Amino acid sequence: MAKKIQYQEMGAGVPFETPLPDGLYAQITHSPDVRTCSHEVHIFPWEIILLEVRGGDVIGRGSGCNPGKLLTEYNVHKVFLVGLSDASRQELMQLLRSEVHLIN
Repeated sequence: MAKKIQYQEMGAGVPFETPLPDGLYAQITHSPDVRTCSHEVHIFPWEIILLEVRGGDVIGRGSGCNPGKLLTEYNVHKVFLVGLSDASRQELMQLLRSEVHLIN
């Protein structure tokens, strides 16, 4: 069964709601012209940044370009989709369909 994770859409450059509750969050962006990822075998136009919030402090926990891998390996509380067009969001949902269901 696919993992369910809440998501929120955000415009590029819009700050996160503050303060975020403690937990692990993922920020996902899409750059169709960028198709490389130096530290992973898979090549995707996605960038995922993992952020941990502890006591109001935001700590970078890692990044990658394979959203399915990162969202299934980590216990992510919420996903922020940053600056995604409708087409990009649909592409992401299709990519994740068997591993993760993003719910609004």
